[in-house]
Amino acid sequence: MSRFAGWIQTWLRPALIAAMLCVTAVAPGGAASKSNLSFSAISARDARLKGVWQSQGYGWILDFTGPKLKVYNFAQGLCQRDPQDDGDTLFVFYRLIGQNTAEFTPAPNETRYRFVRRSLLPASCNGSPPPVGAFMAATFAAYYPGFAPRKIDRAVFLAGMRSADALEEARRFDALTGPLASLSDAHVELEREEGQAGRSFQSGPSAFLAELSQDPRFGPDPARRERVWLEQYRKELLDLLGPKGKLAANNRIFWGRIGTVGYLNILTMGGYEENAAGTAVLDAVLDEALGDFAGLSAVIVDVSNNRGGYDAIGRHIAARFATRETLVYAKRGFGGAAPWQHFSIAPPSGHATFSGPVWLVTSEVTVSAGESFTLAMRALPNVIHLGQTTRGDLSDKLPKRLANGWSFALPAELYRDSRGIVWEGRGIPPRQGCPITMDRHAASIAALVRSIESGNSGRCLQS
Repeated sequence: MSRFAGWIQTWLRPALIAAMLCVTAVAPGGAASKSNLSFSAISARDARLKGVWQSQGYGWILDFTGPKLKVYNFAQGLCQRDPQDDGDTLFVFYRLIGQNTAEFTPAPNETRYRFVRRSLLPASCNGSPPPVGAFMAATFAAYYPGFAPRKIDRAVFLAGMRSADALEEARRFDALTGPLASLSDAHVELEREEGQAGRSFQSGPSAFLAELSQDPRFGPDPARRERVWLEQYRKELLDLLGPKGKLAANNRIFWGRIGTVGYLNILTMGGYEENAAGTAVLDAVLDEALGDFAGLSAVIVDVSNNRGGYDAIGRHIAARFATRETLVYAKRGFGGAAPWQHFSIAPPSGHATFSGPVWLVTSEVTVSAGESFTLAMRALPNVIHLGQTTRGDLSDKLPKRLANGWSFALPAELYRDSRGIVWEGRGIPPRQGCPITMDRHAASIAALVRSIESGNSGRCLQS
């Protein structure tokens, strides 16, 4: 999940909690993990971790045999050491499950990565780095979940990646972007460092955003058209909300009343304060917004333009609409044998909530953490999902750094909703039809409000 640069879809960096010696897994929204097992802060000198560990999915090998943790990227027998040894950001806490299985996590309420002990480091990890195209092909072959749902010819894709190694360095980057572009997956990226004439590539945007960049109504510069449209999108919705409409959280959340219906629009899952994953500003905003909605007949939660962010933020918001602890989705790495990790939400104590009818609005622009939020909301009995099918890019973005200074990223997970359905590569379809458009979005929302107020079960009237 175009994207908001910097904090969107980066791996969580829990600097404030890294100093803790022992923590208990607690789910967002106040729901404690059923296992109630404790995680400990990692030390490379911890005798219990001494040895070599291989992840189930994700393509990591951790070497704790020396004084410092070494991180390797591994796929189908090919291996190379991560140039930055990023263990301090992803592998902050751990817990042992028996002697030969461990779970590592950046934070106890975040994704848990399961590893099994190996007797030795693979011999390929001590050799020269493999060719770029071959290693990328092996990584996608082992860990990419999107070939089948996106109807991509896997063999053709992998052959295209490997063939780039036969080209001179100057042409190799462009040769790799061809197969990557065919995926049209917002979590697929390729970057080259500035010292090598820095370049970056991201696989296709949504159809609407691609068309937007070609639309002269939003100015002469294609690179600015999305920003111009976004400003217009927000202005028209704020005009619909009238003088009592409110904009807050670094301009990423706005809300108000439209007749007897509350309206809450969330543009990103995070980035509301200096700490991008922080919730202090978010809690204050949600308390104020849901307080404003007290006594209203229904609330529209609009994530039709949500570009993603942090899953934990999405669960934190969804908990405000729950009436009891609810299992909302599960996830696990693709290509591994780890069990599904389940996530629950529960209404927080001491904060405003809304338990009445909620209309959740999505579009093809809704992506990544906006989609995991959609899964969480759909698990609640008071929520009706309408609008358009989401982007279908739910998985976290898995970054891989290469020895030549390049890096790439791919999704490497499956998310399963509360009914056991996987939507990766397909998008989450609304449960109720409604002609929500992004081009004239405020008019679509006004029509939805009229429908709700008329008792038409949320089936939109003509805008």
